[in-house]
Amino acid sequence: MLREIFIENLAVIERASIPFEPGLNVFTGETGAGKSVLIGGLAAVLGFRANTSLVRTGAARAAISAVFDDFSEAEKAVLQSEFPDIDLNETIILTREIFSDGKSAARINGKPALASQMRILGGILVNIHGQHETGALLDTSHHLELLDNFAHLEADINTYKQNFKKLQDISKELKSAVINEKQREAQTVTAQRTIDEIEKLNIKPHEDEDVERELDILLNAENYKAALSASKEILTGSDERRGISLDLAEVKELLMPFESGSEQIREIISRIKSLIIEVEDIAPELWRKAGGISFSEDKLLKLEARKRTLDSVKRKYGDLEGALKAYGDAVLLLQNAGTDSERIAVLSEQKKSLLTDVSKQAENLSQNRKTAALRLTQMIKSELEFLDMPKAKIEFEFTAGKLTQTGLDNVELMISVNPGEALKPLAKVASGGELSRIMLAIKCITAQSEGISTMVFDEIDTGVSGRAAGKIGQKLREISAERQVLVVTHLAQIAAQADNHLLIEKSATDTATYTEIKKLGTEERIREIARIQVGENITETALQNAREQIQRSDVRG
Repeated sequence: MLREIFIENLAVIERASIPFEPGLNVFTGETGAGKSVLIGGLAAVLGFRANTSLVRTGAARAAISAVFDDFSEAEKAVLQSEFPDIDLNETIILTREIFSDGKSAARINGKPALASQMRILGGILVNIHGQHETGALLDTSHHLELLDNFAHLEADINTYKQNFKKLQDISKELKSAVINEKQREAQTVTAQRTIDEIEKLNIKPHEDEDVERELDILLNAENYKAALSASKEILTGSDERRGISLDLAEVKELLMPFESGSEQIREIISRIKSLIIEVEDIAPELWRKAGGISFSEDKLLKLEARKRTLDSVKRKYGDLEGALKAYGDAVLLLQNAGTDSERIAVLSEQKKSLLTDVSKQAENLSQNRKTAALRLTQMIKSELEFLDMPKAKIEFEFTAGKLTQTGLDNVELMISVNPGEALKPLAKVASGGELSRIMLAIKCITAQSEGISTMVFDEIDTGVSGRAAGKIGQKLREISAERQVLVVTHLAQIAAQADNHLLIEKSATDTATYTEIKKLGTEERIREIARIQVGENITETALQNAREQIQRSDVRG
C-alpha cells in the first residue's frame, strides 16, 4: 500500500508530508485548493509525464517521494519478476525531481532510474483513474484493450502479434519478389539481346589495340619493310657496306692474342662472341619479317571495318572490357532468372501456411473475447444495479474486419440506460454521471483481476448527486475493504465514508499562495462535510446532518 507522500515545491504546495492508511482515504477542499496538483504529483512520481508547470514559482525544482510497503502476494510476484533486485521485505521509495529548466530525475530506493522503469513499477503498485480515463472510455479504440485486459489474453495476443508480424514480413517479401520477377522479365530480354550481340561480334580482350597495330603496319608497309631490310644489312652487311657482325669478329681477332694473359680480356672476348651469335640470330629474323610484309587492299578493308565495329561497341559500353563485363552480367542474370520463381513459390507456401495459423489464432482470440465479454458485461451490469442504474443494459458489439495486429475484431461498448431503448454507442447515450458510474463499475471489476493494492480516483463523482452519489460512496468503501483507495471528491456522501479524511486548504499572502494538507479529526470531519453540503454559512442543523451522515456509514469490523 501507499504509506506516505512527501511533496516539496509542487505548484501551490510548498511542503507537505501526507500519511495514508488502509481503507478509504478521501481528499476534500475548495475548488482550486490544489487537489489536482496532488494527483499530478502522484502521477509524476509513478513515472508519468511531468512538466515545469508543476514547479512552484521561484523554486529551482519540485520533488515528490512516495513510500510503499506491505505488498500483496500478487504484487510480490510481479515485482519479483520485473525488479528482482528490490527487497520486498523493506519499503519501496520512489522519488521524482522536476527542475525548472525542464530536466527531471527519478530514483528507486535512492538509485537512479528511468521514467519508464518508474512507470512500470508504479503500474504494479497503483492504479490511477482520472478524468482523462473516463474520456478514454468514449474512444472505441480502448474498448478492445479493456476486454483483452479483463480476459488476461496478453500471452495469446503476444503470440498472435509475433505471427502476424511474420505474416506481414513474408507478404512484403513476396510482393517485392513478384515485382522483381516482373522487372527481371524485362531485364532478361535486354540481357539476351546483349548476349546475342556480343557473341556475334566475337570480341577478344584488347582486340582494339591489336587492330590498331595491324592497321598501322599495313598503312606503313613499304616503310616498315625498308626499315627491316636496312636493319638487316647494318647487322650482316651487303655489297655496299660492311656489317656489324664482321666488325665484331675483327674486334675479337684483335683481342685473341691477349686472352691468356688477362681475365678481363677473356671476359670481354666471351661477351663479344655472344654479341656475334645474337646479331647472327636477329639478322635472319629481320629478313623473314621483311619478306612477310606486303600491302593488301582486302586486308586493309577488313581491318578498317573491324575497327569501325569495335569503335561502335566502345561508344556503347565505354570500352571492350565494359562490353565483356556486360556480357558476363547478362549471362549471370539469365542463369539466376529461375531463382525468382523458386523463391516466389517458397514464399507463397510460407505465406499460405502462416495465414492459416494467424487466421486460426485470430478466430480463437475472437471466441475468447466473446466469452469474456459475456462475463464482463454481466459483472458491469451487477455493479451498475448497485450504483443506482438498475435498468441499464450493456454489451460489447463485435464486427469482423480484416486481419490486423489485434486480430479480426472491431469492438464497441454499447449501452441502454432506460427501459425500452435500443443499445447505442456509449458516447451517444451516457451522461457525465452515468459515465462516472460505468467507469467505477469497470474499475471495481478490473482491480480484482489486476491484483493492484492501491487505487486512486480523481473526481469519479463528476455529474453525480443525491442517491447515486451515496451509492458511489458505498461502492468505494466496499472496494476499500480489500485494497487501499484514495479519492478526490466534492461530495459529502463520499467524504462521509472515509477511513482517513484529508483536507486540502489554500491560503494566500500578497506575494504567494500556499496549500496545506492535514488529517481531520472527528469534529473537523463533521464541519468539513457540513461545509461541502451548505457552504461557508454552517448551521447547527448542517453539522447535525453531517454527524448523522457519518454515523450512517458502514462501520468496519
